[in-house]
Amino acid sequence: PAKVTAHWHKGTTYMVKLDDSVIARDKQLDER
Repeated sequence: PAKVTAHWHKGTTYMVKLDDSVIARDKQLDER
């Protein structure tokens, strides 16, 4: 199920709908 979560990214807060695949991909991008 998709969730709406608040992320702090590059000094900007934005709301995103995340599903499991996006969460996994987002974590990979975060580590770079």
